[in-house]
Amino acid sequence: MKFVKALLGRSTPSELKQPELTDSHLLALARNELDWQPDPQTVENRIQSLHYGETLRALVTTESRYQKSATRTLATQLEQGQVNLRQLRQDIDDLERLLSIAALTGDPQLSETLLADFHNDDALLTLCLRTPSASLRHQLAERIHDEAALQAMAKAFKNKDKTCYRLARQRLDALKEARKQNVEREAAEDQLLEALLQHSQRQYNHEYAFKLESLKRRRAELAEQAPTDWQQHSNTLVAACEAVLAEGLKLEEAQRQDEARAQQPQKEARPEEAAPTPADPQFEQLLDNYAAILNAVLQLPPTEISVEELRKKLNGIAENWLHLKSSHIPSSTQQHAQVALSEALQQVLQQWEHQAETSQARQTAFAEDAVFAAREQACEQLRHWLKPLKHLPRHSAIINESPLFTALNKVEASLHAARQSEVDKHKQIGGMIKKAQAALRDGQLKRAQGIRYSAAERLEECAHVPAHLSRQWQELLEKLEEVSDWQSYAIVPKLESLVADMQALATTPLTPELQATRIHHLQDEWKAITKGSGGRHQALWDSFKAAADEAFEPCKQHYQALDAEREANTHKREALIEQLSVYLDSYDWEQADWGQVEKVLRSARKEWQGYSPALRASQQTLQKQFNDKLDAIQAHLNGEYEKNKAEKQRLIASLEPLTKTEDLQHAIDTAIRFQQQWKGIGRCRRKDDDALWQQFRGLCDTIFARRDAERNAQKAEVQRVVDEAETAIVAIEALLNIDEADFESAYREWQQSAEAVTFDESLPRAQQAALSKRLQRASDAVEKRFQGLQAQRAQQGWDSLFALKADINAKQDAQDALREALEALTFTPGNTQKHLLNAIDSTDEAENSDPARLLCIRAEIASGTSSPDEDKEMRMQYQVEQLQAGLGQQRESQVSLANDWLALPRLPEGDYLRLQERFLASWRKVS
Repeated sequence: MKFVKALLGRSTPSELKQPELTDSHLLALARNELDWQPDPQTVENRIQSLHYGETLRALVTTESRYQKSATRTLATQLEQGQVNLRQLRQDIDDLERLLSIAALTGDPQLSETLLADFHNDDALLTLCLRTPSASLRHQLAERIHDEAALQAMAKAFKNKDKTCYRLARQRLDALKEARKQNVEREAAEDQLLEALLQHSQRQYNHEYAFKLESLKRRRAELAEQAPTDWQQHSNTLVAACEAVLAEGLKLEEAQRQDEARAQQPQKEARPEEAAPTPADPQFEQLLDNYAAILNAVLQLPPTEISVEELRKKLNGIAENWLHLKSSHIPSSTQQHAQVALSEALQQVLQQWEHQAETSQARQTAFAEDAVFAAREQACEQLRHWLKPLKHLPRHSAIINESPLFTALNKVEASLHAARQSEVDKHKQIGGMIKKAQAALRDGQLKRAQGIRYSAAERLEECAHVPAHLSRQWQELLEKLEEVSDWQSYAIVPKLESLVADMQALATTPLTPELQATRIHHLQDEWKAITKGSGGRHQALWDSFKAAADEAFEPCKQHYQALDAEREANTHKREALIEQLSVYLDSYDWEQADWGQVEKVLRSARKEWQGYSPALRASQQTLQKQFNDKLDAIQAHLNGEYEKNKAEKQRLIASLEPLTKTEDLQHAIDTAIRFQQQWKGIGRCRRKDDDALWQQFRGLCDTIFARRDAERNAQKAEVQRVVDEAETAIVAIEALLNIDEADFESAYREWQQSAEAVTFDESLPRAQQAALSKRLQRASDAVEKRFQGLQAQRAQQGWDSLFALKADINAKQDAQDALREALEALTFTPGNTQKHLLNAIDSTDEAENSDPARLLCIRAEIASGTSSPDEDKEMRMQYQVEQLQAGLGQQRESQVSLANDWLALPRLPEGDYLRLQERFLASWRKVS
């Protein structure tokens, strides 16, 4: 565009018509509703300048060509803190879109935060399969644990994403291994229960306790992971075994006491002999002597003491035992141990003496270079020789930890592993033979031949091949030979067709590249068809080879030109190396522009790749020289990286203590200042830069999280105050909805129990003013309703009093009824009750109606009402008297006027009703 403007000297028509892009234009562009096409670069620049808002969100969530650009812009704002993740989660419901934004920031913690509460493995797998970001894909894969989802993930990512595939396989293998271990553990639990059950049903003997201890140890090993019902069942069986043991020990002790009592008369008949006393330590010493002989028998290499010497020692210990037993009583346990040891050692020594092959068996079993079968047989002979020692549970530790048994167990384990490996190889070879046979049935001779070669390698590794496997192998070889002969006959037409194709290619060549490709393709086909044929088609091969050589002739010139290009590129690479050498030596590294240095490195690598292909002979040497120059420049850059790394580490070390300081504001100010300083520090190595940034960002987040926590606490406190005020206000407002019958009692209760509502200073002024206004409005409304009800009830009370006064004035004879009516009244303010009672009891009648008329005048004066013409003179006279008395225009109240009216003597009924109506008309207007 600039080139066109330079030629014409004016703006292009398209530029003149381009209006300025607005937010509405961007939204219309995202919806494909814009009626003109803006410049793409202008749109990109406008999107990058957008602040977070509705326009940017719409561009991010709407499928369009500018969605990626908007997503990158939003990711940058998120990374710089212009928008937070919580706000994005509220505004954007699309988890996949949020994850893509987080992935662009390079901060894996954001993705972890988004996925923290998301546990749907199927949905995770769907996102994992769709996302193009490898890091995000790996994060999603890490959160998948469901077996079905793992299987689908392994199938989908095989040969596509090694990390996801390996993770899926590892977890599937772990699940499989866990199931296997559970099955084995359950089998072991069942076996132990069966063993405990059988042991609880056995009769007591001298080995019962040892066997029970062994079972209890096994139970302790399994109890940690066993279910509760299994533990309870096993505890019951152990208790049953212990009961059998306790009963056996009790019977054994009783038997020993019976034997002691039976020997007591003989001892009394021979008083010169001292009564035998237990001598357990002496018997134990003799048992230790037996154990020493046992230890000598189990030495490896064999002890130098002869069998005869060992037998003499054994007989000597037996004689000492009998001698000691004549004067002392061994315990039954000691006696059983002595008998078992003596018999077992006698049997072992007898076999050692009479079987010359015993020594040979030791040598053969532990000789690593011995034949496998011979070592197995020797181990069996040793086990047979040592079989009597299995009945010595008391000395099981000596036996199991002896050199002979330890070495024998190790050898047998290795032999078992070797045998199992041999068996596995046999199975593998058998499977390969079956696969080769299946391939032959399917007509796949090439695949069958490949399997045959692999199986042959396995056969060479086997020390012994079973007869059935050898027979199957021979059958496979015969079948392969037969099929090869048949296929050799069948492929001749195919080979002839390849010869014809190659000859046609020689006569009508293609372009050099296509010609070489086609030649190689035909050669590959020939190799594929003739593989395993054993060179049976030499004549056809000679024709094919001659045609191929002729067809390749046109390609030689092309490759000669290519060689010239390689030579030219080689010279260019040499020149580039020289330029880098000059740059390296002449550049002022003390005042380096490190951004420019990075640019030089990138440009050099890109230019080097552009000079390809080069001569193969010099390629390795030039590559080394080029790498050396780059490494030297990189070394300077690494020094700068290390300096920047140290500076960033210093900021991190200074910021870390502030995460726990009490002066939070100081920590926040420092973190903000450090963030500005961080921006001014140059880059480190990408790996170090990312790690340091994560560490620094984590410390800043910790500090800001404390600030957020305090703000949240303040908000919570403000909300608590607001809630309490709201509750109080609602309670007051509720009084307005109570029926009039219950309102007064509720109002009295509220007045007595309600506390004054106060507002905390932390509450914002506007909110405090609004609550105060609402509280005052509610309180005033309640008070107004109460005053209204009071006034209404007072008015009703006065009406009742005036009605009773009218009845008293009209019905002098019904005094009792009037008194009852007076007593029934609840509203009798002031002296009203006294006045009415006097009126009931009084028989006097007023001489005239002047007092009543005067009261009417007083009420009319108080209410500002004019009097009738006939009473104007009396009104004037009353007012003059008031002025003379110094009372002036004193305002009278309703109560005083009403009390004076109720105190009037009886009047004629016609006059009274007329005057009372006149009095009440003015009296009700008095406030």
